[in-house]
Amino acid sequence: EQMHRLSRPLQLWAAPADSEVSVARKVQALESLEGARLSRAMREDADAGATLAGFDPDQPESDGRAGFSVRLPEDGVPVAPLEVRFASSVAEAEAMAAQEQEAMAAQQQEAMAAQ
Repeated sequence: EQMHRLSRPLQLWAAPADSEVSVARKVQALESLEGARLSRAMREDADAGATLAGFDPDQPESDGRAGFSVRLPEDGVPVAPLEVRFASSVAEAEAMAAQEQEAMAAQQQEAMAAQ
């Protein structure tokens, strides 16, 4: 039984169908499902075997790379959209990723200094 326990409470959030790219770009807000309840009709549909929701989690790559994820503030509303940039080569994509990581690290340091 213990191995099924989470180290912290599970949070469920919803977004409109086919909005993954908008969520990733931090344009689409998420809606917390905390306290959500199924209607009687939905419970009856589920009891009859109907699929009420789908979930296809991103799987980490076999080479150890992390899967897709997005972190938003506690309220699920993005602060500002992310700029989408396209790379014409793997080398250019790697350089862009390194620049973004440096920028994120600098933002984190600024936020820590402000506290």
